[in-house]
Amino acid sequence: MKKLFLVMFLVVLAGAGVYAQTASTSTVIKVTCVVPLSVSIDIPEYDFGNMGPGATAISGTPAVVVNDSAGRIEDYRINASTWTGTWNIDADGTPGAESFSLQALFASVQPGAGDFGSDDYLDEDAVNSQNMKQPAFGTSGYDGDNVSAGAARNLWFRMHTPSSTSVQTEQTITVTVTAVDAGTF
Repeated sequence: MKKLFLVMFLVVLAGAGVYAQTASTSTVIKVTCVVPLSVSIDIPEYDFGNMGPGATAISGTPAVVVNDSAGRIEDYRINASTWTGTWNIDADGTPGAESFSLQALFASVQPGAGDFGSDDYLDEDAVNSQNMKQPAFGTSGYDGDNVSAGAARNLWFRMHTPSSTSVQTEQTITVTVTAVDAGTF
């Protein structure tokens, strides 16, 4: 009888230890990293100067576009939203009377005429911006897709003047680069 009592006591004692460790808790941790989108361009304007009709020129210095968001990866879009005077934008690279074409390209060094492609023309859509992802507006590995915080990109322009024009006054084109969420395109 002593043996049976001792065995039962040990079984009860062992079982009590298992039940004492069944309590558990869980904690859900949530966090949101808030970093606003931000992009800056180092020059407020670029002047191509005097050009004749039907002429083409590449900017001599780049507009440096910087992701200055303080920690956010961004994609870039570009838009030629407005232009003054009597000229109109031509997106296919064959400007006629009173129309011009403008190309933009991210490149580490000044590109040549052959580096600009048919995807690099700014279009006439003043509402929607164009994605700056290679091959449009960028060279291999150097475009406006997934730009890290603090990264700078050299943006070059290629102007095509009208084949003929009735004005000799300076014309201006507003080009806007906008930062959007990475992964947008």
